[in-house]
Amino acid sequence: MAANESNGFDDPAVQEAQQILSSHGLQALMVHLEGKLKAWERTKVNIAVTGESGSGKSSFINKLRAIEDEENELFAPVDITETTVIPTPYALPGNNFVKIWDLPGAGTTKHSIKSYSSNMDFKRYDAFVILSSGRFLEVDKIISKEVKELKKPFFFGKTKMDEVLRNARRKRNFDSQESQEKIRSDCQAQLGGGPDTRIFLIASIPEHELEEIFPDNQNEALKQAIIDSLPELQRTALVLTLPCRTHAMLDRKLKEIKKRFILVSLTSAAVAATPTVGLSAVTDVALIMAEIYFQRETLGINEEGLKCRAFFGGMTIEQFKNSLNQELGRVEFTELEQTLIGTILKFAGDGAKKLAACIAAAIVSSEMAENTAKLIIPIVGLAVSGTVSGATTYGMLCKIICGHEKIARACIKVTDL
Repeated sequence: MAANESNGFDDPAVQEAQQILSSHGLQALMVHLEGKLKAWERTKVNIAVTGESGSGKSSFINKLRAIEDEENELFAPVDITETTVIPTPYALPGNNFVKIWDLPGAGTTKHSIKSYSSNMDFKRYDAFVILSSGRFLEVDKIISKEVKELKKPFFFGKTKMDEVLRNARRKRNFDSQESQEKIRSDCQAQLGGGPDTRIFLIASIPEHELEEIFPDNQNEALKQAIIDSLPELQRTALVLTLPCRTHAMLDRKLKEIKKRFILVSLTSAAVAATPTVGLSAVTDVALIMAEIYFQRETLGINEEGLKCRAFFGGMTIEQFKNSLNQELGRVEFTELEQTLIGTILKFAGDGAKKLAACIAAAIVSSEMAENTAKLIIPIVGLAVSGTVSGATTYGMLCKIICGHEKIARACIKVTDL
């Protein structure tokens, strides 16, 4: 944790915990903390994607979820003709509560624009993305107006920009920025909106091709805008579920992960306040190990995550791990961070045992407790042992996320090479 980051003294979670403890007791506090940690897992997020046939809806949905393998059962079928006849949900990997919906095109014989919003059940969705590869149509204006009346966020995406710019390059005196601004202005005019009507210029080809043809693509900007438009708990659910392929997304995930530290530490403090001898240390190890696995899955640095990154980068898992090892060799690590790296690259059972032993040793170290006692405010009614245990857990989590961040940034750099 950086020196200038919040230490949790003013965290609303602490104040809330104090109130629950004083009013309902220790058991109620522990149930409350578990519920807060898991609340995002049960939070539904439904994002609708609509547009004319051939606008690239399926490609956009696949790219947003980082599904590149057509053999993957989660892959949204891509076709040049309209294949969607009813709203079709595509869950994000690992979370069936977060879904991207492919809506059939509006203004057709099958789906009249007059009944489109009711037939598609617009009230079901939390945000809308309206895509077009050509001109935005009158139906797009109508859809945006109806969504606006529902007071729900909506975004326009001009797709297949790689093709547009590739063709534009053939013209004399081609200027990429000038071409993009003209396209954006034309889209705004088609939609009848002013400069406030934000148009995202996007493409769904592989990243290495985007860098060459369309380096100014706004794929990531659109994703971040969708996230920002959602209420806090839905935002947390979406951020923790989305793949971690960019530094911007990594920053988002780190922020959400760090919010958990105070809740996990309060859980540790509550367990330490119980009279059962030896329970605190065992629980602290279990809590921290669970958070380690959670962080690795969320950041895409567990075994499955590295395999996906290798596929994304066009490498075998062995090639990716070798490149990652070389990249990590350029970074300074603490002894704990070196242990984290070892268990990530080897995936050996003894590596996990070594990591657990390392954490257990740190937990019983009085130095760890003394160095981190300032990080968590004592809760009125809990014993001193609870405060020390919570502070130790908080300090360990801060150290662990620093190591995981270095590994995740190295992973991103490897696939960007």
